Amino acid sequence: MKAEKSTRFVDNFQRMAMMPHKFDHGEERKILVFTKGNDEITEARQAGATLVGGVELIKDITNGELLLTDYQYVIAHPNILPELVALRGLMKRKFPNPKSETLGTNLSEMIRRFADGISYQAFKDEHQQDFGLITTTIGTLDMDSKHLEENLRSLLKDVNSVRPKREGRFITRVLLKSPPSSEQLKIDAFLYVPEMYEKGSGNKKSTKSTTAIQENDEVDQLEDDEEIEKKKKAIN
Repeated sequence: MKAEKSTRFVDNFQRMAMMPHKFDHGEERKILVFTKGNDEITEARQAGATLVGGVELIKDITNGELLLTDYQYVIAHPNILPELVALRGLMKRKFPNPKSETLGTNLSEMIRRFADGISYQAFKDEHQQDFGLITTTIGTLDMDSKHLEENLRSLLKDVNSVRPKREGRFITRVLLKSPPSSEQLKIDAFLYVPEMYEKGSGNKKSTKSTTAIQENDEVDQLEDDEEIEKKKKAIN
C-alpha cells in the first residue's frame, strides 16, 4: 500500500462504508449521540440512535452513571463540542472527529452509516508492504443480485476514496466468495472505480479531499484538534 511518496506506505486503516441496501451484519451496534436542540435530538432518535442527549449525558458519564464501553460508536453534532471536550480524556480515540465521520451536522446520515454500513479494515502485508488486504461482507445470498452489485460498488468507491495521490493502481484485485464454498470469482473492480491515478488528470481534484495518508497518531490528533477548534469558533 504505497503512499504518495514511493518510500512511504499507507498505514493500516479502518472505515465504515455506507451500503445502499442493508442486510443483517450480525454485529451489535449501540450508537450514542451527543447533541443539543429539540430538532437535532428528534432527528437522531428517528434515525435509530440507541441513546441521544446533551449536557445531561455528559454529566452522567462524568459521574460514572453511564458507561462509554456500553456503546460501540459515539457520534456528535458540532453544537455540543464546547461541552463535550470535557470527556476527551475518557473517550480517547472514540472522541468524535470529522476524519472518522463521527462529527457532523447530518446526524441521520451518520447514524445510518454506523448502524447499517459495513465495517472494514485494510492491513499491510508484513513482508511486502506494497500490498494490503481487505476482507469484508457486502450482503447475503437471499439478496437481489443487483442489490449485491450496488453494495459492492459502494464499498469499492469508499476504498478508492482514500487512495494516495500517486500514479498507478490502488485497488489491484477483487475476489468474491460465498462460504462455505471455497470457490473465488474474480471481479473487474474498474467497472466501478477508476483504474489508474495520473497527476494533472481529473482524478486529482476528486481525490484531493478524500486522501487519507496517516503518518502517525500524533499528526492525526493534531489535525482532529484543529478541525474541532474551527467548529467551536464557528458555533461561538
